[in-house]
Amino acid sequence: MYLYLITNPDSKVTGICKIRPSRIACDCNLDKDIVFDCLFKLAAANLIYIWDEKNLVYIKNHFHFQKGIIKNPEILLNVIKRQKELIQNSDAWKLFEEENKEDIELINKRLIEIKTNKAKAKDKANAKTSTNANTNTQTQVKANSNVMANTQDRNHSNSN
Repeated sequence: MYLYLITNPDSKVTGICKIRPSRIACDCNLDKDIVFDCLFKLAAANLIYIWDEKNLVYIKNHFHFQKGIIKNPEILLNVIKRQKELIQNSDAWKLFEEENKEDIELINKRLIEIKTNKAKAKDKANAKTSTNANTNTQTQVKANSNVMANTQDRNHSNSN
């Protein structure tokens, strides 16, 4: 039953999923009473939390092992946010946040690092562009000065 919970398509990266025991029974070819018995045993073993009336299961430690699937921290945080919108159960999300506090802090720190590095790279690129523009302007001014000097020399030669 535990393997089914962690591998079924409804178990998203957070480990919080809505799934009907009747669906589990059908997928696993088990009697519904056996499914309930297994779920309650997993809950008693502190592997999952269940909210039977809402067909909601929270698989402990699931996020810790699944978070690496999504490499981009911004996308990962958006996935969590979207799941919170779809599954509105404050008890489940409180458990999730308590259990995964360190992981979420690390993800947020990584996101800040990425944004800081992007900003630095952008500033560096802007500075380089600005330097190139200044160099081009200086080169143009120098070229214009040379043209003016050559013109004046020719005018001066022609008048002599």
